[in-house]
Amino acid sequence: MKSSLSLQIGHQLVMTPQLQHAIKLLQLSTFDLINEVNIIAERNPFLDIIEAESEVETSLYTASESESDSNESSMKFKSEVSSYKTEELTFKQHLLNQWEMAPLEDRYREFGFFLIDSINEDGYLSSPLNEIIQSFNASFLEKEALATLKEIQKLEPLGVGARDLKECLIIQLNASQASQFIVQKAIEMISYYFSYLVKKEYDILSKKLHIKISTLKKVIQLIQSLNPRPGSLYHLSSTSHIEPDLIVSKFKNNWHVTLNLNALPHLKINNQYANLFKSAQTQQDQLFFKQYLDEARWLIKSLASRNATLIKVAQCILDKQQDFLEHGEIAMKPMTLKDVASQLDLHESTISRVTSEKYMYTSRGLFELKYFFSSQLKTKRGAHCSSTATKALIKKMIKEENMTRPLSDHQLTLLLNQHGIKIARRTVSKY
Repeated sequence: MKSSLSLQIGHQLVMTPQLQHAIKLLQLSTFDLINEVNIIAERNPFLDIIEAESEVETSLYTASESESDSNESSMKFKSEVSSYKTEELTFKQHLLNQWEMAPLEDRYREFGFFLIDSINEDGYLSSPLNEIIQSFNASFLEKEALATLKEIQKLEPLGVGARDLKECLIIQLNASQASQFIVQKAIEMISYYFSYLVKKEYDILSKKLHIKISTLKKVIQLIQSLNPRPGSLYHLSSTSHIEPDLIVSKFKNNWHVTLNLNALPHLKINNQYANLFKSAQTQQDQLFFKQYLDEARWLIKSLASRNATLIKVAQCILDKQQDFLEHGEIAMKPMTLKDVASQLDLHESTISRVTSEKYMYTSRGLFELKYFFSSQLKTKRGAHCSSTATKALIKKMIKEENMTRPLSDHQLTLLLNQHGIKIARRTVSKY
């Protein structure tokens, strides 16, 4: 059965341009989303952007104005959020934060940290893999190193950890939502005929790949959409001002999350052009107007869907991490993308897109949604605690230690074991 967005052929989902664009909107930060909407609205006469009014902020909270907790949250938001500055987060720290959540044996995990330290600003390995192995541990097997590298290459941004340009592009292609046939031809072109692409010898490429020129154009367009320097994608300036996508407030002892409507683009259909479409005389005019009207309606619908998904995911995270709001990092619970995906019946990749570069303002500060995910450590009772909570506990122990006799990593490990947390000394050293 064919839908307006995609077509199922056998077990394969064929992505239409509309669905690909909807996925793109889901992943965009609010800043990039506004830019995207402005570009579309500029060329589409059926779209009007509604300027956010100051009254919008009164609808940001689910609580009534008589609720003291809500008033306190509202006042704090209005006074602080406009001048909030994020802390600088380096590209490598971004990778390390993701790697900490990888469910791997300690042997592979430790080598992964060493590998990440060897990744340059563009996102590539700065040294040959065999040299990195020798520097880490000569007894570490090459097949183990390759297996670890493959896991590193699953991190965001896609293409990171590649050893050369070809590998970087192929990593991105393997994760592409484009037609499988186009993806396979793109991989074939990069693997065997890259020099012809560089020289723009398209006739030769067409013959080598056994495809028409029209298909070749699609293959080349896909390759041109890839990022040859994935590390350049991630840069968060320490002086950049971040406006949250979501606001958390407390009402009747329950925590709720709502959209920050001031930060979002608001669209409506331009009635004058809609009336022109109704009165179009020729079929050519009707087709012309219909194209833009359909795009306008689709964008408005896609933004509504994006916002609904964002709220759904954020509330799920909030429900799990309410103890963090009450007591801080030390009460953070272990949570993975898979946990949220399973609870909401969504794909892990959807949760990853929704939580990337989306920020939530809470009574404890401004946090990217990905902050609330952390790996888990086992406790002596068979339960689990989060790595974030464990780090907070280590920080507390160090803060309270005798400055003349500071705690060693071994002593910290023993103290954590007394708290019921099973943790290796080398993990304590890393934290």
